[in-house]
Amino acid sequence: RSTLDGLTCMNRSINVIFMQEDKENKFYDYEQEELIEENLDEHIPLVLLSHLNNICIKLAKNIDLLLRTPLTTGISTLKQSHPIQRQESNASSISKQSTNDDVNDITNNVYEEIIEKLNNDIVLLKTRLNEQEFRTNTLEDELNQCKTAHLSAKISFDTQEKKFQEQLQTKDKQLLSIATNEHDVIRQLLDEKTHAYECLNEEYMSLMTKYQSEYNRNVDS
Repeated sequence: RSTLDGLTCMNRSINVIFMQEDKENKFYDYEQEELIEENLDEHIPLVLLSHLNNICIKLAKNIDLLLRTPLTTGISTLKQSHPIQRQESNASSISKQSTNDDVNDITNNVYEEIIEKLNNDIVLLKTRLNEQEFRTNTLEDELNQCKTAHLSAKISFDTQEKKFQEQLQTKDKQLLSIATNEHDVIRQLLDEKTHAYECLNEEYMSLMTKYQSEYNRNVDS
């Protein structure tokens, strides 16, 4: 009876999980896909729960049937009866007991076959679950490797980018320094040329003054 109650509770829990899954699918406006063996990779948790639920239902029905089956011993006590009648009754009881034992043996064999099949189904489900867990662990390992590679590539990229920016800044400073030096040199040359021009202009003006004086003197003479 306690086993039957436990299976009933497990069945209710699984139904609650299915109802919650159905609500989530309706909330996100997705079509509820049929849980079939071809979709085992996509819906392995729900498939396992569905199989487990079916097994619990079958086992609960068999236990309930077993509880409802009367276990008659076929042994009756005959008090205050005739010895011949008691002997016949005892023979009849023995015959009925033998028949009941045969029926019970057959029933027990059927139950044992059912239980064995259910145990095989459970072992199969556990095997599939282990395979799925192994596959999940493998995918998690690959994901971790990808994350590690991505992090390493990001660190390398950031390092190269920082180094390139430093090189650009150094190059800009060098170019600016060269341009400043060239500007200073050009400014110095320009100042020198300006000074030379001014000197030549003064000399030219002096010569023109002398020439004009000589010209005026010759004209007056």
